[in-house]
Amino acid sequence: MTTIFSYSANETDPEDVFPDEGFDTDRLDNSSRDFLESAIADYNADFNVNYDTSSDKFQNYYKDLSMRMKRREVDLLVVVNMFLTGFDATTLNTLWVDKNLKQHGLIQAFSRTNRILNSVKTYGNIVCFRDLQQETDEAIALFGDKDAGSIVLLKNFKAYYSEFDENGKHQLGYRELIDELTERFPLGQAIIGEQNQKDFISFFGAILRLKNILTAFDSFSARGQVPCIQL
Repeated sequence: MTTIFSYSANETDPEDVFPDEGFDTDRLDNSSRDFLESAIADYNADFNVNYDTSSDKFQNYYKDLSMRMKRREVDLLVVVNMFLTGFDATTLNTLWVDKNLKQHGLIQAFSRTNRILNSVKTYGNIVCFRDLQQETDEAIALFGDKDAGSIVLLKNFKAYYSEFDENGKHQLGYRELIDELTERFPLGQAIIGEQNQKDFISFFGAILRLKNILTAFDSFSARGQVPCIQL
């Protein structure tokens, strides 16, 4: 865990567009600079490097930190208006937000988490400490369309785990799909017939797609795992 910030990043800025990232640490107050120096010293000890808050070394710290974020060598990074634009790390999966965001700035910040890594990571996770529901809806409508929210945003955990309606049609939830699968194809019994095998593949594929979505929720636990079924 580490942090990075600078003087210009802490100044008042418009909420819809982030300012260019600043590397001016000379104007930080003493307590802020001492805290940043301490954090960088811990970082140096962890990775056997030598950075500080001086102009050249601070920019190199930024570059090194960016590289280690992408390689998953840093688990948690605390920033102030930094690494929110122009930074892409497919391994980044969660953004904690304690800032009033809107419009373009909100879309840019949230987009840090939505880079698809593989078949496992297809969504990012946003944890907001402020109520940004209206701002999120408005930003999605502005840069997409008024109905884009159902495509861009996930439903809640209960909807995917239990059941939900989509486009006016009832959709089986994760638990329902497992129950129906195990009822139609009991454990230990061979699946005979081409149509039965196709149905099994269809059910199992739907379960895996929902499981992939549910793994983004903290509420998802071992209770929701798919039982082993032998073909």
